[in-house]
Amino acid sequence: MMAHPSQFEVKRVDRLWHVFSPEGESLTSGYSNRKSADNKRRRLLGLEVRPDVSKLKPSAQITRKCLCCPTHFTSEGPHNRLCPCCASSVSRMDPRMI
Repeated sequence: MMAHPSQFEVKRVDRLWHVFSPEGESLTSGYSNRKSADNKRRRLLGLEVRPDVSKLKPSAQITRKCLCCPTHFTSEGPHNRLCPCCASSVSRMDPRMI
């Protein structure tokens, strides 16, 4: 059974951020920023970790045509081929339909 996300905590100890188990045990050696520690917490829970769009190369952020509709949108990179509207409708579908 997967632990509930709120059971894993991200806390700062000295100068580093750590992910702690529900029992209070540190599961990481430490991260210099909270976002990295929170991404690790999400990976431990099996949740999706999205790339930080602000750190992508400008060349990766280009205008693309959506594969599902005629809309043009600013893509996060080569992995992003659906506009936000189509991507949200696909994520709401029953996985057996995809």
